[in-house]
Amino acid sequence: MKHNEANRQTRESRQRSNMLHKGRENYFRYDVEDLLRAHELPEERVLPIAQTLLSKGSRLGINEARDYVREKAAEGIYGPEVEKKLLALINQYSVYR
Repeated sequence: MKHNEANRQTRESRQRSNMLHKGRENYFRYDVEDLLRAHELPEERVLPIAQTLLSKGSRLGINEARDYVREKAAEGIYGPEVEKKLLALINQYSVYR
């Protein structure tokens, strides 16, 4: 038995899910920041929201990122129009990995 054969994951054991595309993280972050600034969110909220969306989407999955967007909209930080656009951005930059 080869040294790495015991550690190799089989196709069935690998957990794959929708996540943000790692190669396009900067584009995603800039698009989110531009969208939030265009809707006149305070600057102290723009960066934390963008960074949290990026980390949740690229590490946990886009479902967690979508939940975060809906949670912030329910808190009244931004309106339903911004929520809809953020969800569209998440879908645009997602990939199955």
